[in-house]
Amino acid sequence: MDKYQHFKNIKNNLSISMTPKGHSVNNQYICPLCFNAIQDNNAKSQLTEEHVPQVSLGGKSVTLTCKNCNNSCGSSIDFYLLNTIKAIEQKTFKHGTDRNVYILHGQKHLNASIKIKESNDIELFVSDKNNNPNVLKYFQEDILLKDSIINVQNKNLSLNHRMFYIALLKNAYLILFSYFGYTFLMDKYYDRLRTQILNPNSIILPYQLCSCSNNLFYDGIYLTTDNRYRGFLIIYTLKSINYYQIMVLIPTPNVEYQCASHFFSKANKSTINILPLPNHFDYLTDNKTIMRIKNWCYGWDLIF
Repeated sequence: MDKYQHFKNIKNNLSISMTPKGHSVNNQYICPLCFNAIQDNNAKSQLTEEHVPQVSLGGKSVTLTCKNCNNSCGSSIDFYLLNTIKAIEQKTFKHGTDRNVYILHGQKHLNASIKIKESNDIELFVSDKNNNPNVLKYFQEDILLKDSIINVQNKNLSLNHRMFYIALLKNAYLILFSYFGYTFLMDKYYDRLRTQILNPNSIILPYQLCSCSNNLFYDGIYLTTDNRYRGFLIIYTLKSINYYQIMVLIPTPNVEYQCASHFFSKANKSTINILPLPNHFDYLTDNKTIMRIKNWCYGWDLIF
């Protein structure tokens, strides 16, 4: 992403789109998550590149958010997205799925780590830096002996399925914003979505807006052609040891979230009817294209 050009395009889009209530669009950028205004002279220090998904899962920079939103989302939800993927992959014992473990014997435990080699051999590492010296000596002398059988348990990763799904939702929302800016996302309908992202402990939106696509489609933004869950289908891939393609439905304001999620969850994902978003239009700064996407977003015509 060309950071400076994207900054200009988003600001141009803001001047074309509806002005947020109580804000002047002169010399400022509006964070797409919290809607706080960033003045031009503070942009360099207060705006950060938002990678979607996070860098650790193969993401790339797609837009700009304020430093506070970037940091808070990273610690509150992105952390659980990465841990969920790690937990899934650790079960495979493939090369690269290293993990921290405990070696257990009775009431005693020893901190250690496991490395999975390309040959699929498993190596156990014990460090004296994070173990009690007396416990380490006990294990070395009586337990970690040649050809001995030892009890090794993974250290549990912090997991939270709710945070995992909200992280997926946040990624989709920011991808959508990177394409369309404020064109329709200023609508109060999307306040619930933003509130859910910034307040992940609250239950505001349903889980069923997110699912795995099983590599049915190319990554990108699609328009659904079923008015029961009319909206934007955002498909993107998480990249770790394996690849995980995610699809997220962000409905248009004409459809209630609960209704859209209900019918979307019932749909057969392999036969879901969608239209690819034409990629040759300028969705941020071209007036005709902006009106075209608004008409689709607020209308019922299935043809874009």
